[in-house]
Amino acid sequence: MPESRRAWIPPSSDPKTDMLMQLAKAVASAAAALVLKAKNVAQKTEDSALQTQVIAAATQCALSTSQLVACTKVSTTPHLASTETRSLSFL
Repeated sequence: MPESRRAWIPPSSDPKTDMLMQLAKAVASAAAALVLKAKNVAQKTEDSALQTQVIAAATQCALSTSQLVACTKVSTTPHLASTETRSLSFL
């Protein structure tokens, strides 16, 4: 993801928290690369059913990665964690 599109997250005083955010960002970068490769694979096949499956899998990967990053941000931001946990308790 381009640097200009990334949300700024202030560094914490806890090295474990910082590491968790760095790892989540690394997963997001790898997932973005995977989605681009999947798009290329889908474009190269003439089988529309296969194209649909590849695109659906890439979309699910992107959505799951987005959820991972969002959860990581919430869990590493103490004043948000208790509020978000209450609002997500229905899940």
